[in-house]
Amino acid sequence: MSSIKSFNLDDILSEVKNKIATPEVDMDLETKAEVVEETTEITTKSEESKDQFDLDGPNKDLFNAIKDKFNIPTNFMFKDKNTFYQMIRNIMRKEWILVTGPTGCGKTHLGKILADAMDMNFFSINLGDTSNPASKLLGHIAYDPEKGTHFVRSKFVEMIQSKEPTLIMLDEITRDRSQELQNILIPVLDEQKMLILDEERPPETIKVSDNVFFFATANVGRQYIGASNTIDRAWLDRFTGGYYQIDYLERENETQLIQDRTQIDSELAEKITLFAQKVRALADADELSTSVSTRMTLSAATAVGDGVDILEALINVATPYFDEESEKAKVLQIIEAM
Repeated sequence: MSSIKSFNLDDILSEVKNKIATPEVDMDLETKAEVVEETTEITTKSEESKDQFDLDGPNKDLFNAIKDKFNIPTNFMFKDKNTFYQMIRNIMRKEWILVTGPTGCGKTHLGKILADAMDMNFFSINLGDTSNPASKLLGHIAYDPEKGTHFVRSKFVEMIQSKEPTLIMLDEITRDRSQELQNILIPVLDEQKMLILDEERPPETIKVSDNVFFFATANVGRQYIGASNTIDRAWLDRFTGGYYQIDYLERENETQLIQDRTQIDSELAEKITLFAQKVRALADADELSTSVSTRMTLSAATAVGDGVDILEALINVATPYFDEESEKAKVLQIIEAM
């Protein structure tokens, strides 16, 4: 096993312990991050944090050291209390992370928190908003009067060669059913760690830097256009050490988040959360085609904070997501019963 480069455990992790103890979930930031173009870099790497921590083999003290140095972020619904620690360990061991969960539960924001915690550059590429994965991941053909027709590399090609510790978020990897996205990324994510630029003349193979870590997200279910109900085994085999599911916050935590972010009355916050919980239960039972995200509850709460009646706010925020009249009727029935 080759030496895996990471950070000085004692120095770096102690510096960030307090930074992520109770991180505030900025849902506006999350929304922006989910549609960020490949030209966006969010953080910078400080000169002081380039010390390396060698992991040449098993280290029985590593996981306990991580648990001692980090506090679990409270604004995420992890499967169990060790999930966040396991993600930190994955980054140190260069075992890619794949996170699934319903829309608006914080998958994208979690990637940013992990990058900040490990003092890594952060680069996000949204793969769910393109019909041409090759152009987004590889580049495109352009014409210049001086150069003539030539190939322009994408920002992604640049980022996978980063000389500094960099977390690259591959957002919505399951939204492309053409297999083109998978064909491009499988060699990047497997042991080859290479990206093939067939469009170059002559074709060129780009080696993925040892400083790069991949964090992928996936939406699974019939309510997501272009997504399947399951994740292809070829994808899963690239994330064998780090396939995690997160969910919406528990009722009490979501109510507290709404109050913290919007400063509305606790009774109103509880009603909004209760509404969301009831809709989610129907969606889980396949009685509704989609659910209510935390982003939507915050939007409704913000409207209530501005003086909009709570029933009107919920109607305006939630009902546009349901196309069938029968589904709208069920959602309206929940709202009117509040």
